[in-house]
Amino acid sequence: MVNHHEGELVNVLDTYGVGDAISTHHPALRGFYDQVIMDLTEENVRETAKKSDVIMIQVPSGDVAKWAEIVLAEDCAIIDIGADIRFRDVDVW
Repeated sequence: MVNHHEGELVNVLDTYGVGDAISTHHPALRGFYDQVIMDLTEENVRETAKKSDVIMIQVPSGDVAKWAEIVLAEDCAIIDIGADIRFRDVDVW
């Protein structure tokens, strides 16, 4: 996403490294993304969804539905890059 001409990182939310620059934990992002990691809370997810067209999420198995409900309620798309949401029908792709 770093080089995507229409992509913009709005926020980084996590339960690890809150308050640190994302590049502290992912040095390859230094100079591209220097946002501070925000706590993964319902309020922060909701506010991020309000400012975004799409949210990419990876959370532990079984947790994505909770976050997806919040994101979708704000008319924001969600891409689950974890393992929870999988299409069984290849035609859906």
